[in-house]
Amino acid sequence: AYILSSRGLEKINKYEYKKNIIPADEFLSATYTEHPRTDIKLLYPPTLRAYAIWPLIVEEHEYGCDTGAIKNG
Repeated sequence: AYILSSRGLEKINKYEYKKNIIPADEFLSATYTEHPRTDIKLLYPPTLRAYAIWPLIVEEHEYGCDTGAIKNG
């Protein structure tokens, strides 16, 4: 889950992300840390600060994420 301040949202909108096709999770992570792909790194250099909350207030569903590896079961 993500929470954005109005200032953070302004920064997100400056990226002009609508001009490129990129998964939301890759785009958002690129806005606060260096992305491993050079093309993404150049399009979306980090400008935001990211924070984590502990203990967690949002957790992944018991079935996992459909964008990651599928567990054999």
